Order: sequence, then structure tokens, then C-alpha cells
Amino acid sequence: TQMITKGLDLPNLSVVGIINADSGLLMPDFSASERTYQLISQVVGRVGRGHRPGTVILQTYSPESQVLSYALTQDYQSFYTHELAERQTYRFPPFCHIVRLTCLRATSKSAEAAATSLKQAIEKKFPGLVIEGPSPTFHPKESGKYKWQLVIKNPSRTVLAELVKQLPSGWHHDLDPTELL
Repeated sequence: TQMITKGLDLPNLSVVGIINADSGLLMPDFSASERTYQLISQVVGRVGRGHRPGTVILQTYSPESQVLSYALTQDYQSFYTHELAERQTYRFPPFCHIVRLTCLRATSKSAEAAATSLKQAIEKKFPGLVIEGPSPTFHPKESGKYKWQLVIKNPSRTVLAELVKQLPSGWHHDLDPTELL
């Protein structure tokens, strides 16, 4: 699927099948719908450019998915409206700023304890922040160590930047990440 989206002009391409088209929607990330929409709508745009009509066959476990429907019909405006409403409901960009804090520790228990301790310290020093976690990251091990995270949301980027300045050593941050994977 991704090879077809790379901008090649394939005039004889008239049929494309997309297997497990909804798998990208299952990723635990606020930009998953956007990436899925983009990929499918690009494929739809490549099919049938030649002298014959095109057909896209989409395999999905979620045929009721609005994102898939918008992508198949290349209805960007409806997708955009839907996606903005979702992001506003769950406090994701552009309706708030996010900082992702991660730590690496030798054991999962020590990583969880460090994340819990930092969360409590942040709650005391910066009341009113939305803090999700602690939880293992999507890829829970890195370089043989366990990786845990906190995801912090706030309308003020300045508050999050101040928090980042005060992080203890051993913590990494990503302010305004484009994804949370």
C-alpha cells in the first residue's frame, strides 16, 4: 500500500486491494486517524488515472468507520471536521499542548516507581495539569532497559516549558510531539 502512495504515476493501475485497512486506527496515538486517512486517500487517488475506471477493495473489521468512509470518498472537509471534534473532546493538539516525559530504568518496577514519583511531584508543583500515566511506552524496552512515560496536557505551552526546565536528571522530554508512539 505504501509503495503506491509514493507519487508514482501508474496509468495501468485500475484495481487495488487494501488489507486490514483499519489496523492503523488501532494505534494508541492521537494522529492515527490522520495517518490512516492520508494513506488510504492517497491510494484511492492513484487508482484509475489511466483510460479505465478504478476500483479500490478495502478489507476492514470496522466497516462503520467514518475515517475509512471519508478516505474512500476523499472527503477531506468531513474528515477534518470529524478529526477536530475528536481532538477537542480528548484535549489533543491543536486544542492543547502536550509534553511526553520518558525514563529508562533497569527494571519495569523501578521505571514505574520513578514515573509515579515524578507525577506526584508535578501535581504538587503544577496543579491543574492533565497528567496521563504513568504507563509503559508503546515500545516498552529500549537498549535493554524499561521505558515508562507520562503524557501531560495543558493549554499553556509556557507552563509545560517551565515544567521541562525543572525535570530531574534521567528524564527525557518531547514538547509538542507529532505522535505519542
